[in-house]
Parts: sequence; structure tokens; C-alpha cells
Amino acid sequence: MSELQTPITWTAILCRTQGPVNLGMIMRLCRNVGIEELRLVDPLCDPQDDDARRFANHARDHLATVPQFDSLSEALADQELAIATTARVRDQRYGQAVSLHELQEVTQQRSAHRVALVFGNEADGLSAEELACCPIHLHLDTPGDYPSYNLANAVAIIGHHVQCMMSNTDSPPTLPQPEAAPMALQQQLTEYWLDSLERFNYFRGNRSRDQFAAHFQQLIHRLALNKEDATVLWGCLAQFNYFAFEDKFLKPDNGENQPAK
Repeated sequence: MSELQTPITWTAILCRTQGPVNLGMIMRLCRNVGIEELRLVDPLCDPQDDDARRFANHARDHLATVPQFDSLSEALADQELAIATTARVRDQRYGQAVSLHELQEVTQQRSAHRVALVFGNEADGLSAEELACCPIHLHLDTPGDYPSYNLANAVAIIGHHVQCMMSNTDSPPTLPQPEAAPMALQQQLTEYWLDSLERFNYFRGNRSRDQFAAHFQQLIHRLALNKEDATVLWGCLAQFNYFAFEDKFLKPDNGENQPAK
């Protein structure tokens, strides 16, 4: 790897995981393939279940400290890119679709150094709300008749590919890129724009905030903002508010963590 490149830190996030056997196997897999952290969102099984500990084997001690979150957005707050996994191909409402072999290119294009791989519930996958949190979704093709892999197997396939990708020294060196905007900052910027548009009476007639919000969030995702980009957009909108209303409309939930000027 070129000294100009910053290594990618990979995190696996499991949403509403049901099976303790799957959880234990995935904990071990993360140690096998170099996924730095496993996070759980609203797990439906106990990480300290006997089956989870048994199948985690030498990684069982990590089950006791695995971070847990109430929502996917909270689990993604410090990540720069989120890649949802899905058992079927989704349309553009759920972000950019990529194949397994496009992962390296897309992470380089977005200058992301903290990347989350998001996996859904064994029975239902990811919800529409969870998919909307992720600017990219990945579908694993199956050569057989059944369209989806077991959860632990999906983590193994993607994790092994990531390890091979990171070990590939044949890729040309890349120049340093600006730091990508964390997912939490992207969400704060989205809410600030939506709040401001509502203040400017943008949502009228058949144009509702809820209908517009999903499309606007995907727009922010497609922009692949770095921190400087986010600062510029934040500052422009703050000035619009100040010019029109003589204040920058910085509420406690979007003013405390605004980008540094």
C-alpha cells in the first residue's frame, strides 16, 4: 500500500439480529477477516447466550463488550460511508447499487476511510428506514435458485473480499483526499436544510416535507460530501437565513455540532 493512502477501517453493523449462533459466528469472522469492530442495532438475541459464546470460540470475550445502539443512524454517526447489504436488487430510491467487485472503486471515489457494512435481520433484512440511512447498497448474487445467503455466510463472503481487496498491492497509489463528512454531519446538514426550507415556506400544496425528505437525503448521499463541502453548504444556508430573518436558525439539535468555520 502506498504511504499516501490512508487504510480503511471496516465496521460490521447487524440490525435486529435474531440468531445467537449467527452472532457468535460473525464475531469470530470479524476477527478472521480484519473487520475492526462489530456493532449491534436493537439485537433480538442476547450476545452472552451460550450458543453465541460457543460459536464465537476464541473471540467470545469480545461479545461482552460489543457496542449496542437503539437505531442504525446512531450506530453510523462516526462512519463516513455506509453500505447496506440486500437480498435483492433495489432501485435508485435506496441509493447507488454496487457489486462486490466495485467496493474498492466506490470507497476510493468517496474518500471514505471509516466504512460500515450494514446487515439486516435474518428473516426480514433491512427496513426501508434503515436502507435510507445508507447511500450505497450491495447485492450478493447467488448462482443457485435461492436468492439470499445465510447472514453469517454473507458476512464471510464480503469480509473475505474486503480482506483480499485491502491486501492488493497492485492498485496504483492515490493522492491524499479530503476527509469525508461523517454520517452524523450529513444527517444534521439534511435536517438543517429541511427545517430551513420549511421556514421559507417551500412545502406548499402537494409538496410535503415527508415526501421531499427521502429524495433530498439521497441527493446528499450522492454528493459524497467531504467536511469542507459540508461547511460550505452549511454556511451558505446560514447566511440565507440571516439575510431573510436576521438569525441563522441554529436550533440546539443542528447548531451545536455545526462544521467548524
